[in-house]
Amino acid sequence: MTRLPASQIEIAKLIEQMRILENGFNLSYIEVAPALPSINEPGELQELLDLLSGDSEQQHLLKATTNS
Repeated sequence: MTRLPASQIEIAKLIEQMRILENGFNLSYIEVAPALPSINEPGELQELLDLLSGDSEQQHLLKATTNS
């Protein structure tokens, strides 16, 4: 994805998912409750990893979506 050109909508709206869609790829999602925290800065990754490591449902979803 990082090698694809940024689209005008992505640049204007700062929505990186537009790069995927505008280059002809499909985008999928899985609804989860509760919502996971967003990761916008490198330091926020650990917050998500801590949440995932303590929640069996989230661990299952993570494995299912990463094929691991």
